[in-house]
Amino acid sequence: MVETDSTFGESVQIGRVRLSAMDEISGIAASRQNANLLWAHNDSGDKPRIFLIRQTGELVAIFELPGIKHIDWEDMAIGPGPDSTQSYLYIADIGNNRRNRHVLSIYRIPEPHVVANDKPINSTLKDAETIEFRYPEGTHNAETLFMDSSTRDLYIVTKNEEPEQLYRLPYPQSTERVNRAVPAGSLPISGALGGELSADGRLLLIKTQQQVLIWHLENSELPEAITQKRPRQPP
Repeated sequence: MVETDSTFGESVQIGRVRLSAMDEISGIAASRQNANLLWAHNDSGDKPRIFLIRQTGELVAIFELPGIKHIDWEDMAIGPGPDSTQSYLYIADIGNNRRNRHVLSIYRIPEPHVVANDKPINSTLKDAETIEFRYPEGTHNAETLFMDSSTRDLYIVTKNEEPEQLYRLPYPQSTERVNRAVPAGSLPISGALGGELSADGRLLLIKTQQQVLIWHLENSELPEAITQKRPRQPP
């Protein structure tokens, strides 16, 4: 199901995804190259591929991603990257339920412009880069990734740690060596399932197992603002 709301008020269903291949949507992001379209991917168990859908739920395209792995994809972010004129998709293979993965991956792909046709497009994207990283201490399970577009830093929120931990992957993220995630504080939440920071950096939303939480930010306050400022729930 695809839902929207008005200033984070009451949700309104605007579409339903009926494609059998999209049986466990985990990550979703609003396209910046294709107006009114959404990118999405499945959770663990699927092949490495991403879907482009309309807000009403109809399939526009499926892109296979050869050469990368799909272990436990959990979230997706969108934002700038090495080319400041290009938007990129960031796919977070950061699920770690058994805490046995010490090196995790985020895949960075230039976002394609797609001309929607009456029939869904099936194609491949071959320019994916792998950003590997490890936490400075131990291992964590996580399902939330977001990007600060002003700095191009990536942020990861751990899951079920009470409080959740926030980690930062500073830009430029290396694709040649394993990056070290930098501790960036803790959040007064539990069970983070996904999140997104608006392109202007003023609104952060994180969904947990029990609620949706919102931070209203000013002047690129990350990460201090969200670790020191309590979020609010939508009305």
